[in-house]
Amino acid sequence: MAETTVASNPIVETSSASRRSDSIDFMRGIAILLVIFGHAQRGIFQAAQPEGLYWSHIYPALDYFIYVFHVPVFFATSGILLERQARNSFRDFRSRETRIIGLYLLWNFINAVPAFVFSDLINRNFGKSGWIVAFNPLQISGIMWFFVALGAGYLAHFLTTNSKSIRWLLIIVAILLLAFDRDFHGVAYGTLWLLLVGAEAERLLHLEKLKPNAWHAVAVLAIYLVATTVSYWLNVPYTAAIVACAGALVFLVLLGELISVPFFISYLGKNTLALYVMHVIALGGTRILLMKFVGLSASMGLLVLLTIIGIVVPLAVLILLRRIGASRFLLLD
Repeated sequence: MAETTVASNPIVETSSASRRSDSIDFMRGIAILLVIFGHAQRGIFQAAQPEGLYWSHIYPALDYFIYVFHVPVFFATSGILLERQARNSFRDFRSRETRIIGLYLLWNFINAVPAFVFSDLINRNFGKSGWIVAFNPLQISGIMWFFVALGAGYLAHFLTTNSKSIRWLLIIVAILLLAFDRDFHGVAYGTLWLLLVGAEAERLLHLEKLKPNAWHAVAVLAIYLVATTVSYWLNVPYTAAIVACAGALVFLVLLGELISVPFFISYLGKNTLALYVMHVIALGGTRILLMKFVGLSASMGLLVLLTIIGIVVPLAVLILLRRIGASRFLLLD
């Protein structure tokens, strides 16, 4: 499998010196596509409370099956890339954490602007404190939890680089916190998947050297489907559906090694950061325009359209920012 040097992107990589395979781009591309689709679905449902077969029966199950694994993909692949590094010094760690903090502060503010200005249209109540709550970086809201969890995962990996017994202790603690619903803004969630199906899987199995066949992928896919179905029936929170998530992650790892990754998916995988931080604004703005002002009702057509917009608009903005040399100032490159 050919390798390419990773661009400096904290959702996609760990440092400019780390290396990755096409399968990483595949996993990331599939995951960000599902993140955007999932948010488009939830946005329509929360805005309109639509009825019908899809929204009453298919949507709840599909939402669960997606949310079981789509964000853990980012944590797991970050762990894989961290483990592949030739070195993991304090300077490397500090550089990663500094960038995560910068991304959080900058994009928390950018996403808060439309949320505050259009709070009435999106039914967002900031209470009596108003703008103080909206722009307070200590109020972790929306998609910003991801950066908190990723930073915690980086810290856990760095602290356990030379102590695998402590690493497994942290994995067990994370599992217990999720099982008893005691997680803090995804810290245990991100740490678990970054360390378990990321760093430890890479350390023990050397994933790029695996020689899977189609039957391996089919078997793991079956595990994911059965485990997710059982978890859904038992009303297990998707964050605690650990076997289901692990099955999905392993399936994506195997599938990424078995297939020739389509260019479109690979391109999405290389630009997940821009898609992640900008898609909510694109989805929210378009949904408000089409549903509240144009008068479109909830439909599969609207869902498909919003998903496309959630992909195309952030990519178009990213291309423009790169052409004018502004993308790095927004920490997107």
